[in-house]
Amino acid sequence: MANLIIKRAVKKADPIADNAVRINFVKPDDTIYKSVDWTKTGVVKGNNLGYQLSGNSAWGLSSADLAAIQDKINGALGTGSNYELNAGNNTLTSGEIDTIAHGQFGGQIYLNVSAVKNQVGAIQPYAFKIDADLSTFTSLSGAAQAVLDLTSPSALTAVDGQYSTTAVTSAKGPDSGKTYSMSAAQAAQNPLLLETWFVANNIDATDQKAITSSLISSMKAQARKEFISTNVNFADFTGLPGTAFTSSSVMTYLNGHNANVLHSTKYPVAYSAPGVLAVTDQTTYVATSADAGTYGKAAKAYYAYADINLIP
Repeated sequence: MANLIIKRAVKKADPIADNAVRINFVKPDDTIYKSVDWTKTGVVKGNNLGYQLSGNSAWGLSSADLAAIQDKINGALGTGSNYELNAGNNTLTSGEIDTIAHGQFGGQIYLNVSAVKNQVGAIQPYAFKIDADLSTFTSLSGAAQAVLDLTSPSALTAVDGQYSTTAVTSAKGPDSGKTYSMSAAQAAQNPLLLETWFVANNIDATDQKAITSSLISSMKAQARKEFISTNVNFADFTGLPGTAFTSSSVMTYLNGHNANVLHSTKYPVAYSAPGVLAVTDQTTYVATSADAGTYGKAAKAYYAYADINLIP
């Protein structure tokens, strides 16, 4: 029978009631980590908890008994436990159910557990403008940096971390009523792309200026939702699931793992002529604070930025 261990003893254990079964969780070193008693009314000491399944050598439990025992196990091996069944979900396998079903009221059952592995804290960065309230923060998404081939005539097909590949749409031109959509990566790859569209669509000077300015503003806003994640390591912020971490522990981690300063993807900030996006910039985010929490849920880290252009 799976997981059934017959030569074990619990030292100085409390007596087991006639209508109870003691479930012992056994560590890899063959010692008892924890024990819980499950009781049921109207049963006889020595009777099995379960029954042999029809047409099967395996044993099972009634759905009500299985649910009640599973609840007991979840309570014993839940939040804060250093050991777990079956890689953390603590859900009984068919072999473990068979072991329990063979158990007898007034007796003991033994189930093997393994040490809980640390869980990534999944730090989520948020950006806010200096001197603004934290309620104005924006969640940042990472982009792995790649080299942008400015000589290639083909459209970008992969995520590029220097420039956002998310297309934005301009406001309508006041005269033509037309809009244009493009990404900062496309603008970097082909600075004349927008100008070419202006010429092909007979867009007048007023609309050219309005559409270009609108695109620059929208690309900047999009870039400030992103950060270049290359060499930024959030993955080692780990701990036992359900255990607490402090805000200072998050900040200590960020400062020691190349994650206290982030940079946005690049965006255009000026143009040499309407439709020609020639100058780019980035926003720098500096970690200022973080929220406390528990491992298994994302830690929130807050990064401040100044609303200025760093590149003249």
